[in-house]
Amino acid sequence: MRTFVRRLAVAGSLLAALVVPITSASSASTAAPQFASTDGLQVLDVQTIDARSYDVSVLSGNLGRPVHIRVLLPVHYADNPDAHFPVLYLFHGTSGRASDWMTAGDAENTTAPYDVITVMPECGFDGDGGFWFTDWVDKTTSHGPSQFESYLIDQLVPWVDDNLRTIPAREGRAVAGLSQGGYGAAEMAARHPDLFTVMASFSGAPENDAITVNRSG
Repeated sequence: MRTFVRRLAVAGSLLAALVVPITSASSASTAAPQFASTDGLQVLDVQTIDARSYDVSVLSGNLGRPVHIRVLLPVHYADNPDAHFPVLYLFHGTSGRASDWMTAGDAENTTAPYDVITVMPECGFDGDGGFWFTDWVDKTTSHGPSQFESYLIDQLVPWVDDNLRTIPAREGRAVAGLSQGGYGAAEMAARHPDLFTVMASFSGAPENDAITVNRSG
């Protein structure tokens, strides 16, 4: 657990290094998050864990099954209804779950000093392996279409910007991950440099045979 905390602290410090000012919007903004469905991404359920954290279940046609997203808000999110915040996308490792950085990484305490929204999507099959952050060639497997890159980039990022008071630009986004999630962070930042300005990979796996198999079918 200490290793998780150290890694998350590094990720948090990277967010601080973005030097992105907290911006103000119109006074019409609402302090509490409103998680609504957007094009291609249907919200099935929202569980409030505490004043800062939420577990959101969504259904995407790109994946063909419900997945979880953990959202962790800044400490002063509700106190500043006109402020917009940078976002850290934080990926778990193989056989992990969306909750891993919360339960094993002490994410709530570690991110408390930072004015940053932390989004922790499910990057696998409910603890049984992972997507490898790509669009699978074979869409007919028992795991469904598994078009994970399309889900993450074309649906999740816009959904977060639509539902939370983010800074919806490259300079307001960072991505980090552990193990397979570290690979995913590196891949997403490399493939989509227009979306992310900072990346961190902790014990990432940037190259192995499984990646080649998944991408070639």
